Amino acid sequence: MVVAETAEATMVFTTEGPRISFSADLSSSDSEGDYICINPENLLRGKEEQVKAGDFEFLSNTQTMLTAADELFSEGKLLPFWQAKHSEKLQNVTLKTKVVDVDEVEEEEEEDRRVKKEETVHNSTKEQENNNRGSWFLDDDPSPRPPNCTVLWKELLRLKKQRNTKTTNTTTKASSTKASSLSPSSSSSSTSSSSSSIGDAVKEESEKKGKKGLERTRSVTMRIRPMIHVPLVTTVCSAEDLVNVIVDGGAVPALMTHLQAPPYIDGDLAQKPFEHEVEKGSAFALGLLAIKPEYQKLIVDKGALPHLVNLLKRSKDGSTSRAVNSVIRRAADAITNLAHENSSIKTRVRLEGGIPPLVDLLEFSDSKVQRAAAGALRTLAFKNDDNKNQIVDCSALPTLILMLGSEDAAIHYEAVGVIGNLVHSSPNIKKEVLSAGALQPVIGLLSSCCPESQREAALLLGQFASTDSDCKVHIVQRGAVRPLIEMLQSPDVQLKEMSAFALGRLAQDSHNQAGIAHSGGLGPLLKLLDSRNGSLQHNAAFALYGLADNEDNVSDFIRVGGIQKLQDGEFIVQLYAKECSKMILEVLKKGPVCKAEQVSSASPCKETVFDISKDKRAFIEAEEAEELLKPLKEPGNVYTKICFSNRSFGLGAARVAEPILASLKDQLKVVDLSDFVAGRPEVEALEVMNIFSSALDGSVLSSLNLSDNALGEKGVRAFGTLLKSLSSLEELYLMNDGISKEAAQAVSELIPSTEKLRVLHFHNNMTGDEGAVAISEVVKRSPLLENFRCSSTRVGEGGGIALSEALENCTLMEKLDLRDNMFGTEAGVSLSKTLSRFEHLAEVYLSYLNLEDEGAIAIANALKDSAAPIEVLEMAGNDITVEAASAIAACVAAKQDLNKLNLSENELKDEGCVQIAKSVEEEHLKLQYIDMSNNYIRRAGARALAQVVIKKEGFKLLNIDGNIMSEEGIEEVKEILKKTPEVLGALDENDPDGEEEEDDEEDEEKEGEGNDELESKLKKLEVNEDD
Repeated sequence: MVVAETAEATMVFTTEGPRISFSADLSSSDSEGDYICINPENLLRGKEEQVKAGDFEFLSNTQTMLTAADELFSEGKLLPFWQAKHSEKLQNVTLKTKVVDVDEVEEEEEEDRRVKKEETVHNSTKEQENNNRGSWFLDDDPSPRPPNCTVLWKELLRLKKQRNTKTTNTTTKASSTKASSLSPSSSSSSTSSSSSSIGDAVKEESEKKGKKGLERTRSVTMRIRPMIHVPLVTTVCSAEDLVNVIVDGGAVPALMTHLQAPPYIDGDLAQKPFEHEVEKGSAFALGLLAIKPEYQKLIVDKGALPHLVNLLKRSKDGSTSRAVNSVIRRAADAITNLAHENSSIKTRVRLEGGIPPLVDLLEFSDSKVQRAAAGALRTLAFKNDDNKNQIVDCSALPTLILMLGSEDAAIHYEAVGVIGNLVHSSPNIKKEVLSAGALQPVIGLLSSCCPESQREAALLLGQFASTDSDCKVHIVQRGAVRPLIEMLQSPDVQLKEMSAFALGRLAQDSHNQAGIAHSGGLGPLLKLLDSRNGSLQHNAAFALYGLADNEDNVSDFIRVGGIQKLQDGEFIVQLYAKECSKMILEVLKKGPVCKAEQVSSASPCKETVFDISKDKRAFIEAEEAEELLKPLKEPGNVYTKICFSNRSFGLGAARVAEPILASLKDQLKVVDLSDFVAGRPEVEALEVMNIFSSALDGSVLSSLNLSDNALGEKGVRAFGTLLKSLSSLEELYLMNDGISKEAAQAVSELIPSTEKLRVLHFHNNMTGDEGAVAISEVVKRSPLLENFRCSSTRVGEGGGIALSEALENCTLMEKLDLRDNMFGTEAGVSLSKTLSRFEHLAEVYLSYLNLEDEGAIAIANALKDSAAPIEVLEMAGNDITVEAASAIAACVAAKQDLNKLNLSENELKDEGCVQIAKSVEEEHLKLQYIDMSNNYIRRAGARALAQVVIKKEGFKLLNIDGNIMSEEGIEEVKEILKKTPEVLGALDENDPDGEEEEDDEEDEEKEGEGNDELESKLKKLEVNEDD
């Protein structure tokens, strides 16, 4: 809570010279002697020329007056000139803040009492001597401090959109309303009431916000800072172009001059009042300007870094006052902002000698200085190996590890952040950090009261766990599992994401898998699979994938319903979920294994798969390949599946792998070489492909994955030796390989034997019509094909017809994906004839094929008449209108196994939508997903869908976003679904005003009557299943 208090208005006089003022405007009534312009060009233009707004001046109207920096700066905002003229009235208001943490409340109350007592004694003794001396409220730092992270700096300057929260909006409205009485245009008539206006604003804000502070804090122990809303400052800080004006007016050189301490005169070594205020304020202002990337280089090029580094060393002269501490902190903050996401400036800070003093400041007595120094080191260490090495060489690790145990949440948050950036992509430093004893303090932070520290600690443990198996085991042994599992249930999404990441890394070790499951990790991880956050779902699925590799966890999976969930769920990341269920089902089929059998024979489940793809992407050369592939050389191994994906093999590594693969080719069944030459020059990549092809020549592979290698025709032919020898191939993946028509022709030529082929994936290539014709030849020779994917391959009408005709032989088809091509109507009609022959088809993906009504009707009728048990039907983005709605509705009504229906991005409108809704009204017990977004649906159509899905037990998601429903229509839908609100998808793209724009034919006065008539007609519609 902020409380306004009135203090006796006084002025401070010293014997110092003029002070600098950062004025964005000058009153026209000011006399010529009120300022000295620091820009000599203005003097040359003559006294009659008015000084431009935004120039910087030295105030000299009173040669003996000294204005404190606190009067020039307020929460990062530069006070305007007119306010300096009326500072007496503004000084009548002082602000106290209500702090967040109870301990800090007591500490500040004690500080306030001490300061007030000192002021009372001081003022009573000096009152007769000088009645103009002012009293001001002091906290532990009398000047405003900048935020400690870039996001808050940007919010302070209003250079980014403010958070859209109710609290923030309330504050902004109240502040701007009250501040309007102080605008420059009305200042002359309302200066006498400016003090009371601010006081009223603060009081009103206090009443509205209750016990909440005015500003966001970094942690629960952070101080909430008060802020006086000055109109001109608010205008400058909220408009990016005005910030540019400040810089264009010469702010940077002027601020640079005042980063240096003024010289001493006549040997006077005594401390002067406010001696460090100008340097502090200048560093602070430069830090604010440095938030804009284009000004970072400008500030550095003007020579700021040497001065800022010197300010970091100011405490070495023996001064330890608060003012000195504040200067150091401001300098560190400025360096942080200058180096943010700027690699060249990070390097220049090191070259200017900035890292050693920052490391020294980690041991500083002032905790705020410690935080600022750690924040700067954190920024300098990120993605800069030379800076990392120098920080470690300066013996920063012992101090940082001690800081991890600090009771100050802000300190251990910054410390764990520095360590995290040091070990990122730096295995050697990671080993040094672990050797220095960082592991246990980091695990301790998992139980911190600071969520940010918990998140950073979980991320760091995940990085530690990627080093070796011993480290994974030590992390679990030292008690990290239970707090990580507790974090999985936090409302903080990022906290859940990082804890799932750490558990996923730990679960890759066989010794940890059973422990994580028995500690209760399965349930929370399975629940995270329902998240719509892709990263969170990925991390959870990866952790479950590791846990499923342990037979001891099978019973736990069954107990919590994990197998059913993994099989039936719709996940963003399907791979890990499907692999989990597959491994568990394999264990169940084998039945229980007695311990004697386990001892006498090795478990084939654990020894049949060799996978090096789970770690980060990396280049592999000969030496590392020797170490990685060592298990494949062990005598008696029974590996049948190898995965080299996500690792880029060079020539040396390929030559190491060649004899190993040749020795295994008789036992290998599955080979995954996707993305295994990434970043290599073409000549080297082709040579690597030739080596692998020759090594595997003559193998009896059932599955080969060559995706993500940018093969082209040259790459396909480089694998020619292998492809020609594959007589038992069942699965072939050539996705995202740059397969042109020439490459497609090469594939057709080099794979003569495809009689056993069941899976063929050609997603995301540039095949075109001619390439599609070549692929169709492969399809014709594949009568057992069950899963065919040829999506996003630029196939037009001719290629679409060729593929449709070729697919007629594949009567065992279960999954067909032809999305994102340019088939058109004729190819759609041709495809419909093929679909009628498929009796086992379960999943049909036909979105974005330009089918239009004619093609859509033909396909719908074909599917309706077939015996295929359709579970997934997608026909989005095909320009389907109401004309085709009845045929689609009849098809949907006939398919009782339907689980997911996607008709988004068409033009079905209310009439078509109601017909679709009626088609699934009865039965359809398995239906869980309906997507009718972007279909010009209004209230009637949305209501019809909501009334249907509310009756479906287990229904998961209704997406009707991007339509033109009125606000009343949305509220009605929410009311219908109030018992299960989670099934209604987001409505961010709905356009309630679009209802009028799409109804040009109706008169506005008759709109309500017309809508009622439309709804009445729609209710009478019946689905004609015979059409």
